[in-house]
Order: sequence, then structure tokens, then C-alpha cells
Amino acid sequence: MRFIFETIVTPKSVRLLVVSIVAILKKIIKEDVIYDLELALTEACTNVLTHAYPQEERNKKIKFILEIIFQDRLIFKVIDWGIEFKPPKSLPHDSSTSGRGIYIIRKIMNDFIYKRVGDRNEVIMVKKLEENLWKKF
Repeated sequence: MRFIFETIVTPKSVRLLVVSIVAILKKIIKEDVIYDLELALTEACTNVLTHAYPQEERNKKIKFILEIIFQDRLIFKVIDWGIEFKPPKSLPHDSSTSGRGIYIIRKIMNDFIYKRVGDRNEVIMVKKLEENLWKKF
């Protein structure tokens, strides 16, 4: 099953996007993992809001794809057409005021992949879930 969301990036639209995805997840998986997933999704979408586009850019798009492979895994794709970025490989120094989002995502998800495809950034996050975490659907 696949859900596709696309919107212009604003603080309100990013929050609504995450809340909508979490609402879907609450129907199919147990609460045990919802909080961590919401945190990772918020971090990924906030990175687009904060870093992908110059402030003056008007067409700040974000596309989000949720792919559900029942009884196995969730695949989240966050796509933007902003500035290319280099995800940090480790936690930043204590004095740094940013850079922890990717670290948090990597701790929560089983896989984190960033790639530049043509003119867009793609972040792919995979969360494998044990059978007992899935709700009877």
C-alpha cells in the first residue's frame, strides 16, 4: 500500500503532513513505536523546511511517500527540490546548535539513505517491524 503527499513547505504544512502520516500509522501499527516514528518523520521534514530552500524561494515543495509492506516494514521517502546536502555521519560537537536530526533518525530507523537524483534530494528511511507490532487490519 502506498500513500503520496505533496505540499508547499511551511511550518504549518509540515506539521499537518506529519500528523496525517501518524494518523495512518496509528491504524496499522501499535502505539509502542508511534512516538519514535513521529519524531523521525518530524526531523526529516523539518530538515527540508530549515535547510533545503533559500528563504526567498517561493516554490518550496516537499513530497512524502509512505509505503507499507504489511507484517514487515515501513518505507518513508522525503523528496525536495532544494539545495543538495551532505548528511553528517556522526553526532555533532556539544557546542553545535544543529545537526542532531539525522543522528536521531539513524538511531530510530533501520536504514537511512540520502541521495541526490537529478535536481532533487531523496531521503529514504526504512523501519522494520516485528509481527507483534502490527495491528490486525
